Amino acid sequence: MDTTKQNSNAWDQKVEEGSRYTKSVSSETVEKGKAGEWNITVTTEKPVPRSWFPRQLEGLKVLCLA
Repeated sequence: MDTTKQNSNAWDQKVEEGSRYTKSVSSETVEKGKAGEWNITVTTEKPVPRSWFPRQLEGLKVLCLA
């Protein structure tokens, strides 16, 4: 089984369905994130507490899916 291909196909299907997780964010949202104004959610409703993250994210690799 090619898990990368399977994952790619699954996300392609989500795009076709119009899933909110496949929509691009605005330039304004990106700029706010760069300025330190960001949040990450695990569910559609509730952001992960900032205390779960290091104080400084600069230089870290953060995998964001969706």
